[in-house]
Amino acid sequence: MTDKRVFELDDKFWEVWTDGAQVFTRHGKQGASGQTKIKPTADEAAAATQLEDMVAKKRKEGYKQTGGPKPPAGPALDAKELKRVLSTLTDVASYLVLADWLQAQNHPWGELIALQVGAATTPKKATSLQQAADKLLEEKADAILGPLAEAKHTQLTWQSGFVQRAVIGSAPDQKAILAALKAFLAQPIAHVVETIVFGPIQDEFPVWRDWDSSDEHIVDPWSDLDKLAAAIPARVTRLGFGSWPAAAANAYIRMPSFAKLSKAFPKLTALELTGSAIDKPGTLNLPALTELAIRFANAGSRELEALAGSKLPKLERLTLGLGGQAYVLIDEVYPPNEWDEDDEDAPRYPATFSAADMDHMNSDHASNDTSVDAFDAVLAGPGVRALKHLAIVSSCLNAELIGALVKSPLVKRLKTLDLSHGQLGDDEAKVLIGAKKQLGELVKIDLRHNRLTAAGAKKVSAALPNATVTSQDKQSPGPEFFFRYIAAME
Repeated sequence: MTDKRVFELDDKFWEVWTDGAQVFTRHGKQGASGQTKIKPTADEAAAATQLEDMVAKKRKEGYKQTGGPKPPAGPALDAKELKRVLSTLTDVASYLVLADWLQAQNHPWGELIALQVGAATTPKKATSLQQAADKLLEEKADAILGPLAEAKHTQLTWQSGFVQRAVIGSAPDQKAILAALKAFLAQPIAHVVETIVFGPIQDEFPVWRDWDSSDEHIVDPWSDLDKLAAAIPARVTRLGFGSWPAAAANAYIRMPSFAKLSKAFPKLTALELTGSAIDKPGTLNLPALTELAIRFANAGSRELEALAGSKLPKLERLTLGLGGQAYVLIDEVYPPNEWDEDDEDAPRYPATFSAADMDHMNSDHASNDTSVDAFDAVLAGPGVRALKHLAIVSSCLNAELIGALVKSPLVKRLKTLDLSHGQLGDDEAKVLIGAKKQLGELVKIDLRHNRLTAAGAKKVSAALPNATVTSQDKQSPGPEFFFRYIAAME
């Protein structure tokens, strides 16, 4: 029997090993015995190949190896020479010079650079080259990513063999966030990163037995923004606090203070904020900012007033998530134990549940606290005077709020309006049709993935030729992240 490899994802485990020409797997929830399966193959070589294919698939699904032998890392590189070659990166030719040097060292990173450069510069072969690059990343993750191959919740977007955008997962505390940032920046693949998004998340939550909101479990991990600012290269002016797409657990992470964020990062050109606003956020004052995506977990008057008072003179693109709140039942994941009349205090549910469990609970009675007056204030605020592109992502966007939007003078200045991925139905569509004169001047309106009937979609298309209205999915859940407060009830 070969050495067993052990992988974990949230509260699940998966193990794999071979014995002669057979491949064995065992999987289940942590703490359980799990299920064992056997897959016969032609011979020992075929079994080894099958094992590696299965491991690559699990890595793609997000599983991280926690036990057993790992694939060999790439060959050691001369640090001084690597630094010199990295300093010469200016154009496609220089990237290919780096790729050649790495391939001469038998390092798989060189092949990744060559494949991704080829995909970007050879349109006819782009799909096949990118697929080959993706497969290489799966198979050689340890050699190319180093310690980042096992970084939980970290997501990387690539270009020409380097990370262009990094969502850096960590525990929700300042020390863990800073350590994860430094670990990422220490890797050569981070050399030209353009966007850094901090994605702290809680892994476990206590069971909440109250119909009131469970907002006391929201944490604020941004105790010292100045330390983060000091660790980030000065050339990086695109930052995010809170990852997207977001799991339900992201609702329990505070956004940083808008005022402190502006002071620590005054030169930002793009900013993403996802989560729950602090009680007194202040306002954003970012004179160079051109893009803002701010997704409130539950946008009430306090949150929107903070945004409305912000000074963003160059802001051209705004994505606004209004959020909401909902209740979910832990029964859907953990069926309760039978009531014990002899021991009424006996627990019927576990003391905690995982962040992954939260995503498997169905929301009930989702609602939103956004008032028309607060929404109007944002549309008329000093932060949107240069705005050209507006997206409002909210499952709770109602006819009243849409009415306020189409009546706003802001619409006359917009080029595009995105109301996709929500719960917009025929009643809300009537408001848009009634404003066809104002909306008809826009270059593009995106209404995809809402809840229009076929008849409603047809009427919108007839009234607004500039609107994209695809086949509507009545089961569309809207944005993946739309509520903040969750009570896991008995």
